[in-house]
Amino acid sequence: MTALPRPIQERFYQTITGDRSVEDFEQWVYADSELEMLLKPDDYVDLISLNYKTREATYELSCLLKKHIDLGTLETDKMLGRLREAQQKTERFPCLFSGLYNLYDKGGYIFIAEVVHCYYLLEAFPESYNAITNEWKDLTQLQRTTVVESFSPNLETELEWVIARLEKGKIQLSGERDAWGQYGYIDLRDPSEC
Repeated sequence: MTALPRPIQERFYQTITGDRSVEDFEQWVYADSELEMLLKPDDYVDLISLNYKTREATYELSCLLKKHIDLGTLETDKMLGRLREAQQKTERFPCLFSGLYNLYDKGGYIFIAEVVHCYYLLEAFPESYNAITNEWKDLTQLQRTTVVESFSPNLETELEWVIARLEKGKIQLSGERDAWGQYGYIDLRDPSEC
């Protein structure tokens, strides 16, 4: 497999994961002249001849695109980006943690359990964090800072731990989902690390 430029790999990945629509991908395929030069002729013909209007188009397109990218690497990069942004405690902190919690709760990424535990506690028991409302958007900046800092230093420690395991390959994400929507990964940690 010839490595495609990173922006094209990311577009393929975003289409597979649903972050980009099939319609958007179709328009891009017809408009991008570089793609024809980068793909094998048969692979390019498969993409331009796909009937994007059928119910099966999403599945068929996903199968075609997976041949050209390493889903696991791209999924790992996406997860590392989320975790590093969480370390920065940006304005998107609650949104990030909501997404991470969903990846844990519905997506099967149990290796981030300790990271999302703080978010769960905030959602379930906001009064424990001196939050006068259940909505992050209703908190003042000082209240937000107080809530975020209440997770320290455990949150920072857990974020660093998960990032290190992903970077060292101790946890390897596949980028694939099973029939129940659970993401696959290989856990190569020693039992003492779990």
